[in-house]
Parts: sequence; structure tokens; C-alpha cells
Amino acid sequence: MCLTRKVKISSLLSGLMLYAAVVGAATCEEILRLEAIQQPGTVWICRGEANVQSGTQRLMFRNTAHATVVSVSDKSKRYRMERVSTLNGAVRARYTYEMTSRMTEDASVEEIDSNTIHISYPEDAEENSRLYRLFRDHVNSRQPFEDVQINRFPEWDIVPALTDPTGMRYHCGPVRQED
Repeated sequence: MCLTRKVKISSLLSGLMLYAAVVGAATCEEILRLEAIQQPGTVWICRGEANVQSGTQRLMFRNTAHATVVSVSDKSKRYRMERVSTLNGAVRARYTYEMTSRMTEDASVEEIDSNTIHISYPEDAEENSRLYRLFRDHVNSRQPFEDVQINRFPEWDIVPALTDPTGMRYHCGPVRQED
């Protein structure tokens, strides 16, 4: 499941350079430990927040995702997701869907079940249709382990992708009563 630890002398230098680039990344053991505690009924929450300057205007983006583990098999997990996105405090999108996640050697590969996508906000039919097409056209995603940092088990952060204009970092962990 995780990358093998065999290292040849010829690849030692490139391995050290890669390690330097991902210092703080979750280890294989940490990822496996997180995977092991995700049993049916487990609920996680991830929150991201970012400030973006657009000309003279400062934009505050917030995203919240609740994930409930629906089922677990030897090769995958199924989640029920509920996501809310806000811009400057106003809800911009609220949607639910189910997705399947499977582990590869270096990432979690996720696939949204397009038959389960439900967009409850915005109520504007045209915008709702645009969001639905966006989801349907991007049902697969890949979360590299190198982008995951374990803070305090079982909490973790997902560092922003270089291509993310918001630079949004997500903090994730089990749902607590105040969530």
C-alpha cells in the first residue's frame, strides 16, 4: 500500500532531495493508522480558510466538509459527504454526495458517485446546474500522502496545492460535540 522502503545507492541522493521537499509529510505508518480507525459511523470534519486580495477587495473563503464513513471493505471506504463553501460569510454552495476512497502506494484516490450529488444551495437553477456539471466532470481526485501532515493523532492538515490560488490549508479531525 505505501511506498516500499528499498533504496538503491544510485537513488540515495534523489531520495534525500525528495525527503527534504516533503519534510513534515505523514509517514506510511501514520496514514495506515488513520485508515485503521475509520470504521462505519466514524465522522470527520475538515475546515479550510483563506484570505485572498483581489484588487482593493479582500476575500475570505471558508470551506467545511463533514465525512461519515458508510462502509469499509478490504480495498476501499465509502463516505457520505456534506460540504459548505462561504465567501465573506455568505454561503456560496452547499452540497452532498457519496464517494469511494482507495489507497495506492502514495495517495488516496477518491471517486465521487455522480448519481448521489445533491446541491441544495444555490437555489438559482443556472448556477446549480453549473456546479453539478463541475462535480460530474471532476469526480476523480488524488490526495498525495506528501500533502498530509499529522498534527496530533487523529488530527491532520492537508497543505494547499501549488495550483490553488487561495492557498487554503485544511485542518481535519474527528467531530467533537462543539462541531
